Amino acid sequence: MSRIAGVLFGLLFLGYGYFAGDIQLDFWAEEETFNARTFPYLIAVGGCFFAVLLSLFPARAEAQDIELRNPPALFLIILMLAYSFLLEPLGFPVATTLFLAIAFLILGERRGMLISSVSLGLTFAIWGIMSALGIYLEPGLLGASG
Repeated sequence: MSRIAGVLFGLLFLGYGYFAGDIQLDFWAEEETFNARTFPYLIAVGGCFFAVLLSLFPARAEAQDIELRNPPALFLIILMLAYSFLLEPLGFPVATTLFLAIAFLILGERRGMLISSVSLGLTFAIWGIMSALGIYLEPGLLGASG
């Protein structure tokens, strides 16, 4: 089974690497060593490497399959889908804070102060880093107020 998974992952990463070539580059970034395509290519090569390892050296004992009948796993998948749909209308700060807080609750954390401080702190730290790097993240509700 792990050999089949290795082949499937290899095909997935080959496709990812192929479509990474479609990423548009600014004319001044085309000759740069590091540009918008660099990290996707790195991920594709690394994924293919590990897929080959998985195909050549399968796991000795079959690992337990993740049961999707596990309610927290199902709820987290639904939460990730909801996050992807709500990211643009709510904006990165609100959607990510809600996503993290609800994920904490699904996983069993009940300390409100910890949930709110980690969710808000992590969200705004990432937003601050991305803003400093000049990467635009949709402000959503926070941008509509100003």
